[in-house]
Amino acid sequence: MDSLVFSHEPWARKLPTNFPRLLQLSKVLDASCIDIWLLVRDPLDHAISVYGQMVKRHGFSGSLDEWLNIYDFPKVLMSFLNVIDHSDMNLFLRVDHFDRHRRDLTDCLKQWLSISNEISWEQVSQSVVNRSLTKSELIMMRWLNARDAELALKTGEKLIQRLPLLKGSNVIASPKSVHKFVRKWKPLVEELNYQLPAQAQLNLPNDDEISVNQALKSGSSHCRESATLTEDQFNCLLDALGMGES
Repeated sequence: MDSLVFSHEPWARKLPTNFPRLLQLSKVLDASCIDIWLLVRDPLDHAISVYGQMVKRHGFSGSLDEWLNIYDFPKVLMSFLNVIDHSDMNLFLRVDHFDRHRRDLTDCLKQWLSISNEISWEQVSQSVVNRSLTKSELIMMRWLNARDAELALKTGEKLIQRLPLLKGSNVIASPKSVHKFVRKWKPLVEELNYQLPAQAQLNLPNDDEISVNQALKSGSSHCRESATLTEDQFNCLLDALGMGES
């Protein structure tokens, strides 16, 4: 076998404990080297993005502030980089910053695979994949997760598959939670940046950016959250309940 390519998003978290098995597999396949492409994101942006996924597909019913208290990916990333750094295996690591390459990820992938830009590349038929939840959908999904996680999962999938063009909401954490988040992760982010290449350095919001967050937060209502659903969104819930036509 000349080469084997696979992609697995949770690999960063799973690599440290599974690394010995990866080395065994590489010997069985007689692999001369392992090339890894890692995409990183700024911790707060990543935490907010993962929060939406946790609500949408993993039964999380808490607020964004509650999620920021348990988010741990900077530790995961450090463990991942340490495993790579201390390995005797012939490893090559490419790291790119997702937000800085959001519009040219295909080019980054081609470079990593050593594929010429002159070769035709089949584009996906649907440009919007796995969209974020709208504010009302997020409120509904959190409510469902607290009561029936299986129903929530069914509802979330119907929302995404049937209404792919809806624009997700920008979820805003409280300034207090953001300050706490920055204080918690700043030392580790500085350590991570020593190991990451210059083009993939991580950033945390500064005081001015948190002040903007405060202004946005102050404009929102502090009363009990309410959701307004369209007919299509409501039908997704009814169908997940088995009460619709489809």
